[in-house]
Amino acid sequence: GTGDAADVGDRSAGTVLDAMHELLAGGSAKEHEIDSLASELALQYEELELLYEIDEKIPLRSYTTNVVDYVASKTFEVIDCSCLAWVPCDAAAPGSSDDCRIIWNPSTGATPPTMLRLEAEQLARVIGERCLGTRLPQTITSLDNDPEFSSFSHELDSVMALPLTVDEDTYGCLVVFKTRNDQFTSYELKLMKALARKGAFVIRDSRLYEDLDSLFFNLIKLLVNTIENKDEYTKGHSQRVKTFTVRLAELMNLPPTEIETLNLSGLLHDIGKQGVPDAVLKKEGKLTDEEFDLIKTHPICGVNLIKHIKQFEKCLPHIRYHHERIDGRGYPDGLADREIPQGARIIAVADTYDALTSNRCYRPRFSADKAFDIVAEASGTQLDPEIVEVLLQNRAEFARYSREALAAVNPLAMPDEN
Repeated sequence: GTGDAADVGDRSAGTVLDAMHELLAGGSAKEHEIDSLASELALQYEELELLYEIDEKIPLRSYTTNVVDYVASKTFEVIDCSCLAWVPCDAAAPGSSDDCRIIWNPSTGATPPTMLRLEAEQLARVIGERCLGTRLPQTITSLDNDPEFSSFSHELDSVMALPLTVDEDTYGCLVVFKTRNDQFTSYELKLMKALARKGAFVIRDSRLYEDLDSLFFNLIKLLVNTIENKDEYTKGHSQRVKTFTVRLAELMNLPPTEIETLNLSGLLHDIGKQGVPDAVLKKEGKLTDEEFDLIKTHPICGVNLIKHIKQFEKCLPHIRYHHERIDGRGYPDGLADREIPQGARIIAVADTYDALTSNRCYRPRFSADKAFDIVAEASGTQLDPEIVEVLLQNRAEFARYSREALAAVNPLAMPDEN
């Protein structure tokens, strides 16, 4: 009996131990599964955060280089890599005129040696060509194992290349490099795929807007040129005023959004002249009071012509008030000083300078030096003194552009030497 009891006790103890082992084994498996799920959740959260930041931080109308710069900065935050290369579709092959861009991780410290920078560009071109040819991600665990790269120093060793694709369209590729003995993980590959995918969509959308903007702007130029071509003496005037206006705004450090508006406003400032009879616009002698009254209607005519186009909404005050004067004696509303919008005051200076340096049907052009003197005399009465000062401080630049532009677009306005 005692032996049987002992056997039963041993068997019971063994059963409990087995159960405990199974429980512990099951617990360990569950813990491993939980850890795995937690890691996956963390990865998905980081991926979503990256995509959210790209949506939030990159404006819709961004140039491709700005998108690439931002993607590179996020890459350096989540991946320990040496550099990132941007390879446009037309820059993959060696010898292309459009160079790829290499962006180095700022955390690596000093600027890399010239040979290493050249090597990175050569590698990016060749690997980028592979990636763009297949439209599939490319990974090279070690350049030592690829005979095509045997001549390189291989300080850059592990490579990942990702195409930027949306549907059937490709917008270049990203090539990421790590140094020797440092491999890309599956985690890093997944994050980079997410970055490349989102970057491709942002680039695609920004290019669509660029195309629409280009079409829109070309239609505007066509309209303006149609009006100006009626008079050989004013051909190219709006384009030059636009250029002078934008440059003055840049020198005044105006925000990019305001400069963009002034780019349109400068081009459109005289669009209302299509409502003025040609006989008045082209008259060679002095205008009568009645004829000058017709000329003075062009700012309001211009506003009425484009006021229903939403994209021109911010341009309307500039067009309406670009002939107002600081002393309040301008038209159409007799505004004075700061009552006149800043953009209109800038266009007034640009318009005056170009009118003085252009041949007109009623007088020959003034030299640039004489034009600057006349503009200076009008400072504080007709024109804003602060804006006039910006023009005068950059006389050489404006005089040079005036000579070049007039000679290019209007042979009748070919300037003499100043």
